[in-house]
Amino acid sequence: MDETTWKAVHECSLEAGCAATREGLLEAFMAGAERLVRCDAGVGVFDRELRCVACSGWGERTSRDYNQYYRGVVPFIGYDEDRYARRGRDVVRWVDYGETEFMRDFGRSLDLAYGLSPFRPALPLNLSVQRSRRGPAFGADDCEALDALNAQMNNLLAVAERLGRAEYSPWSADRVRDALPALSRREAQLLALCAEPLSMAQVASALAISRRTAETHMARVFEKLGVRSRRGALDALRRRARA
Repeated sequence: MDETTWKAVHECSLEAGCAATREGLLEAFMAGAERLVRCDAGVGVFDRELRCVACSGWGERTSRDYNQYYRGVVPFIGYDEDRYARRGRDVVRWVDYGETEFMRDFGRSLDLAYGLSPFRPALPLNLSVQRSRRGPAFGADDCEALDALNAQMNNLLAVAERLGRAEYSPWSADRVRDALPALSRREAQLLALCAEPLSMAQVASALAISRRTAETHMARVFEKLGVRSRRGALDALRRRARA
């Protein structure tokens, strides 16, 4: 890696290290990836199940559709028996895949032509960047830069976890109830899952209840918190947790 690239990675890490929340850290690294590898069709952070934890350049509907429908049909990823992603190619030429379901229903709307997804199973989270036909395919230098950003991102998250920084911890039902004791156990479980990039159908599936039952619990959460939306409920949760 040349000195200029390393300095850019270092500056991104310093900026991200000042973030007050996990979301802020991820946003800083996505911005760093956009600067370093020049992606014009989106950048995202994906977990081991290939859910998009944070995405830039994708609309809310696109992110939801990817998480709900399409991560299971991406053609270049290998999965184990538990549906965890275990391997993938670094540079993906979407232009070579033709009329796959993924490209027809998802990729073409973003004009995807090239993807750089250096998936490393040892890392909990992985940055992935995409280019349209307006740019060249990604090269080895791009992959090296993104690998360095991935390593720094996961290192900072691991340090935050060891330091016990609550702002970086995933929401659990216990954390939700500590902040919002008026909620029932089931309501707290549901709100904790709603903090993840999951559809209501996926939340209901995780709790082994019907979607209608999940929506009923969510309506009670809205009523107790005096809000009208899922975003409003999560904002209320974060405010109470910081109080």
